[in-house]
Amino acid sequence: MVLDRRTTCIKCGKPKHNRFSECPAANAKCHFCGIVGHFKAVCIKSGMVSIRGFNSSHKQNFIEPGFGEDEEGNEHIMTLYYCGDKLKREASDNTVNLKINDMSLTKMIDSGASVSCIGSKIWKDLGNPRLQKCKDLIGYMRSTIPTMGKTNVLVTFEGTTVELTVFVTEGNDIPLLGRDWMQALDMGVQPSPFFESDHNGIKSFKASLHLSQEAVPYVHKPRIVPFSIKTKVEDELKRLFHENVLEEVNPSTMCLNWASPTVNVLKPDGSIRICGDFKTTVNKYISKAHYPLPRFDELFEKFRGGMPLDEKTQNILIISTHLGFFKYKRMPFGISSSPGIFQRFMEGVIRDIPGVSVFLDDIIISGKDVGQNLERVEMVLQRLSDRNIKTKTKKCKFIQDRVKYLGYVIDKEGIHLCKENLDAIKSLPSPTNSKELKSLLGSLNYYPFGIIALLGREIGVNVLQM
Repeated sequence: MVLDRRTTCIKCGKPKHNRFSECPAANAKCHFCGIVGHFKAVCIKSGMVSIRGFNSSHKQNFIEPGFGEDEEGNEHIMTLYYCGDKLKREASDNTVNLKINDMSLTKMIDSGASVSCIGSKIWKDLGNPRLQKCKDLIGYMRSTIPTMGKTNVLVTFEGTTVELTVFVTEGNDIPLLGRDWMQALDMGVQPSPFFESDHNGIKSFKASLHLSQEAVPYVHKPRIVPFSIKTKVEDELKRLFHENVLEEVNPSTMCLNWASPTVNVLKPDGSIRICGDFKTTVNKYISKAHYPLPRFDELFEKFRGGMPLDEKTQNILIISTHLGFFKYKRMPFGISSSPGIFQRFMEGVIRDIPGVSVFLDDIIISGKDVGQNLERVEMVLQRLSDRNIKTKTKKCKFIQDRVKYLGYVIDKEGIHLCKENLDAIKSLPSPTNSKELKSLLGSLNYYPFGIIALLGREIGVNVLQM
């Protein structure tokens, strides 16, 4: 099937609509790729559809959240990623006609941009409206986009007029209409399913723990909670209950064999993390998950080219609190075999995607160029979405030329130990006996590159014979 995007809607295959909200596929989920926003019959990924009307010179822009401060110290979005050459005005099928302060204007639609921009020429044509100072936008590979400021304008689209903010850049760049305007003008922007927050847990998998025959059940009494954090602990228990992480257990209707005390950890942001103290109960009896966690060399070699629990395990992982007994429905902190279980699961999710490595919940994606990298990013996000694994945008970094990963810095020059880790290694005291030497070698076990930092230090080889 061949679709002409100039006359046909490439989302549903019918004649082109005036607005995306009129498209019957706007909220439909594709039964081929699983992405919301188009029908299976027109899915490009199926290999059965081709689209005419693309301009080969068209490149996509990326504007992502970044942080800067104006003179009042306010944080605002201002990171612009620009891929490829200057956009050509011939790509008319990616534009929209509207009015800014009663002046007709054609803007380039860019769903990858979080803010909308105009060049200095258009700003002058608008009558030089007063600009509010702001930091320069930051471009692809951290290049600076000279930015004159930002201003509010009246935008009219399809009979609706709203006041919106636009960034003014130096030069005569083609104006970009980003997600901020698209949402304000109701152009059918849909939130990404990869980053939506839900609490249904990972799909198609349930973790199971196995206890040794020597296991001796034990029910702990709840520990006393300090009055200063009691309210926070109760709020966190309620949150975990409402998000289906915990389920209340009634000891009068259920025979309790296990119940672990809790440890309440105060996090840097002031909130509480509730951890079951399983080392006092089930951990010593849990059969270890014999799945090795990858070493750094196995992970870096690839650069070259909420887990539900089964019912039986839930009845083992019960915690005893001052509000009663609760059982975990998803894998909690502190279970001795959970790292191996989770690592095996995550490697199964992304195993066949080239250039991708995972260490528990840290994923790193490489590519020989931006295009290949973005293609692999999309593949990874789709795999995670298929399993209902959600990511936090504030913890994601895209299109980076330098990253920190598992204590190392990776850039175009190679792989280096983080400076702070290197300094820590250099400051280690020289061993004076075999016990101290074993301790030193143990601390270097995961960072063999760090041994280089010890060159030149005199460590007596005869200490091994002590």
